[in-house]
Amino acid sequence: MSPTRAEAVATAVPLGTAGNFGVLAGSTVTNTGPTTVERNVGVAPGSAIVGFPPGAVLPPGTIHAGDAEALQAQNDLTTAYNQAAGQAPDVTYTGNPVELGGQTLVPGVYKVPVSAPRSPAPSPSTARATPTPSGCSRSARR
Repeated sequence: MSPTRAEAVATAVPLGTAGNFGVLAGSTVTNTGPTTVERNVGVAPGSAIVGFPPGAVLPPGTIHAGDAEALQAQNDLTTAYNQAAGQAPDVTYTGNPVELGGQTLVPGVYKVPVSAPRSPAPSPSTARATPTPSGCSRSARR
């Protein structure tokens, strides 16, 4: 698998209130272990959040189960996704499977072919921290 890097850099995608969430789901959040989340945990329009405890949400993060704040974050996330999906990718991966484990990913739009299965990462990949989250990955349809 060799990524190709584009010369243009993606425009930062504003996450709005979704940026305040470490976990944000549409129907259910399920945790099965000693997970620690450093931001809010939310679900909307669903309301099921299970596994906290043993999981922990560190202050000032809180749990938002089907409330107005989680719904607004979902709306902001949809807007951010649509904006990111309309951008040309900065990095295009080819190959089968695509392995992202162990890589440090800089902010940008990463494109992975839909047909390429994602192999389990032998080591976690790292998104390079920025003051504002600005990266996304998307699968390309053939």
